[in-house]
Amino acid sequence: MTSICIDGDKLLRDLRRPYFTIAMLREMKVGDYFELFDVSMALGKSEKEDYPTASARIERVKGGYSLSAIWMLHVGKVKRRGHMFVPGVTLKLLPGRKFEIQAKDQNAAAVAMAGIRLFIRIVRLAHCLSRMAASVGEKGCERMLRPSVTGHEEERCGYVVPFLNKLAAPPLR
Repeated sequence: MTSICIDGDKLLRDLRRPYFTIAMLREMKVGDYFELFDVSMALGKSEKEDYPTASARIERVKGGYSLSAIWMLHVGKVKRRGHMFVPGVTLKLLPGRKFEIQAKDQNAAAVAMAGIRLFIRIVRLAHCLSRMAASVGEKGCERMLRPSVTGHEEERCGYVVPFLNKLAAPPLR
């Protein structure tokens, strides 16, 4: 059994979260979750088709916390789509503001670390889009895109964000 310790303060800094987030995580019960963000964009499609979405969540599971995220937004000027998916990396919160990853072997530990890096990347992309929306004066869109563990989820999660249509990339050929 291989275990890797991660500094909680560095993880929170990478996620752009305040330090009291760990206290909030400790108070969670099994089955509780924090939806950091959950947004989608409309590309002028019909009502029957799904919208491209992006979301990230931290869920309390038996024995630790599960990080899961998905990024399927078509934004930017890229030649290929950066669809990313983190199925659920399980962390255990230790005393001293540390997180631990327990894995069967070195290979599984490397996969878990890659999942954490990808989770951080998805959350930081949403934060970057939030700052872009704020810089052009889209305050409502900025609030929906900003990853947050506090605040009203009904105001932030599950909505189509019109600002993302301005950043939509052209379709691939």
